[in-house]
Amino acid sequence: MERGKVKWYDQEKNYGFIEAENGDEFFVHKTDVVEGSLDKGQLVEFEIGEGKKGPVARNVVLLIEEQ
Repeated sequence: MERGKVKWYDQEKNYGFIEAENGDEFFVHKTDVVEGSLDKGQLVEFEIGEGKKGPVARNVVLLIEEQ
């Protein structure tokens, strides 16, 4: 599993991008989010899959930030 932050996410269009810890960016669609919805800046864990135009985020799970 990879970790990263939501770079941006459009709630109306149901897609956005996640920036992994190593700086790579991955397209994410609502159908690949396990539970809930995404917002900019949220920490996530995800798998890398292959989409029509290259690597994408799959099985995206929101992480709870430790205080």
